[in-house]
Amino acid sequence: MENPTTGHPEARPDPDSRSERRYGNASGLNFASANLEGANFEGANLEGANFAAANLEEANFAGANLEGANFEGANLTNARIESANFTSANLINANLEGIGSLAA
Repeated sequence: MENPTTGHPEARPDPDSRSERRYGNASGLNFASANLEGANFEGANLEGANFAAANLEEANFAGANLEGANFEGANLTNARIESANFTSANLINANLEGIGSLAA
């Protein structure tokens, strides 16, 4: 389903997931300004997704593909990022407190 304001597809939780907020393939989706605190994106394909100004506190991005994703102004406090791919991701003005190093 498209967001009528942005024209981008809206994100929906993976229906086969045990977690209410677990996402599988969310490539290119628009999560801008969303409250996704504690969301589970473990192993998800989020290439090119837009998380600008989103609240991602304690979200799990372990093993996720975040290539080219936009996190400008996002809150990533205490997010899990082990083995995540942040190649060409935009982290300008993102809050990275408590997440450790992005280096592999």
